[in-house]
Amino acid sequence: MVAEMHKVLLNQKVLHADETTFKVLNDKERQKSYMWLFSTGAYAERAIHIFKLGPSRSGSVPRDFLENYTGYLHSDGFSGYNHLPGMTMVACLAHIRRKFYEARPKNYSSKSVAHKGVTLCNELFALDKSLKDLSVNERYDQRLIVVKPKLEAFFDWCETLTAHGKLGTAVNYALNLKERMMNVLEDGRLVLSNNLAERGIKSLVMGRKNWLFSKSIEGAQAVATMLSLVETAKSNGLHPRKYLEYLLTHLPNRQNTPLEAYLPWHPKVQNDCR
Repeated sequence: MVAEMHKVLLNQKVLHADETTFKVLNDKERQKSYMWLFSTGAYAERAIHIFKLGPSRSGSVPRDFLENYTGYLHSDGFSGYNHLPGMTMVACLAHIRRKFYEARPKNYSSKSVAHKGVTLCNELFALDKSLKDLSVNERYDQRLIVVKPKLEAFFDWCETLTAHGKLGTAVNYALNLKERMMNVLEDGRLVLSNNLAERGIKSLVMGRKNWLFSKSIEGAQAVATMLSLVETAKSNGLHPRKYLEYLLTHLPNRQNTPLEAYLPWHPKVQNDCR
């Protein structure tokens, strides 16, 4: 079923990605592995979340998983996303904001440069939020009118700064991602942050606090499969236990029924698993 979901995911125009560490005890080749998450966009017709165990944090994992994908990919500024052929990368303003937030001095004032960076990011988020109920085309048009000038002004302001320490890190981080951040203006289905993937991977992070690790690679892959099914079911309004029971009951006897009939958005599944 996850392979079937993967096919649908690759046909979407907008995706999000994130990754986190994952311990596999019996993996003698490395001390830690990584669990990656690939999700469809906020305005996608199909909500899909696929977790994938990766041997490392290198760009080979998203490159192989998203092979031949030519849409937009939201991510943070991690270098593993730097060389993904055919994709248009979109940066995360929430990560840029976080860098300025962390750069604020302990007893900062309203005149703090780092605080101004946070404020400018907040204004951009507020502007974009006001457009969320528009159609894709209307959102695209309005962003060019109201968001683009503010976004350009933010980066123009960054370029005027000569900073060091944490503030210098924040400024350089923002400027390095300027081109990717401006890409958000290219399509009304894009968003200003990668929070969708960051929230999605929290189910793994919370679970990891309880189970700590997987004993084997096969066990870790089973975790990825289960999380993919559960989180995708939840995002499509299903009760995850009912959906898993439905799959376990019907898949063994499916005969010639196509796998598409068991995906979370299929009408019969929607009817039986809520």
